Amino acid sequence: MRALTRVLMLALVIAASAAASAHAQAPPEGLGDQLFATGGEVTVQVQCPCSAGLVSELRLYHPDGTFTPIATNRDVGKVVTLPASPAGEELIFGIFVQGPNTTFKTGPPIATPTTSLMRA
Repeated sequence: MRALTRVLMLALVIAASAAASAHAQAPPEGLGDQLFATGGEVTVQVQCPCSAGLVSELRLYHPDGTFTPIATNRDVGKVVTLPASPAGEELIFGIFVQGPNTTFKTGPPIATPTTSLMRA
């Protein structure tokens, strides 16, 4: 659970930074993987302070295209427990960056066609 939280929050900070930066970089090692439910609840905690000028919102996307807002990069310390999903179901998290109105989703590049930089 701790590793999942770190990956998600690292992605949140990187997405905010990437949206504010014009320089493309290779993604950090480990990003781009898919995340799958184990059948239990998922706890997300905003751990790192953000110095980005833009607000980024972490979301969990559902198979029907809707999403559950989780937190923003301004919510340091916030803890959210998401309900259990069926074991084996892909968990698609996205980071919506306000301003450019851009969304970066977890998973392979097809999940985020506008960039290959931001995948968690």
